[in-house]
Amino acid sequence: MSEKESILAKLAAKPEVDTGPKEYPVQITETLQMTVWMEANSPDEAVALVRAAYKDTEYVLDADHFTGVEFKVTGNEHKRDAPEH
Repeated sequence: MSEKESILAKLAAKPEVDTGPKEYPVQITETLQMTVWMEANSPDEAVALVRAAYKDTEYVLDADHFTGVEFKVTGNEHKRDAPEH
């Protein structure tokens, strides 16, 4: 048996200790998307013009522009405090 297999076997044989529920930080990211056509002399200029128009609220994205959602654990778990009675 290799050293790696030996370590894995020891870990598998070790009983897990139930520490109760934990809390996890879960990040929710929604994506809103809109495509606009901008007349410009270059792609960089087009982006700059659209960015300026967006900052001036000429383009406002809302629920109609929703294209997806992602859920991701962003850190380590924490042992959950016992509920107070």
